[in-house]
Amino acid sequence: MFLRNRNKKGDCDKYTLEICVQENYMKEIMPKEQMKVVIELCRDLCCKYNISSIKGHKELNNTNCTGVNFSLDEIRKQVLNYKNNIDTYTFK
Repeated sequence: MFLRNRNKKGDCDKYTLEICVQENYMKEIMPKEQMKVVIELCRDLCCKYNISSIKGHKELNNTNCTGVNFSLDEIRKQVLNYKNNIDTYTFK
């Protein structure tokens, strides 16, 4: 897994963070421990940088990536629901 900020002309704008999880998710299924780490990383980044949307590669380009076995909807749900709850919680 790696993270990079792409800001060259023709790439995503300078406000984009990319997380790459290496595997062929057209064939493989992500192990639960790896899913947990991806969710935790996304939660941390979304909270730290006030990110409110998560896009898959195929939503931005003509590709099969992230694959049919990649649970992007579940990652979004886990990350953005967590972030929304943190943002609205008031400490007493």
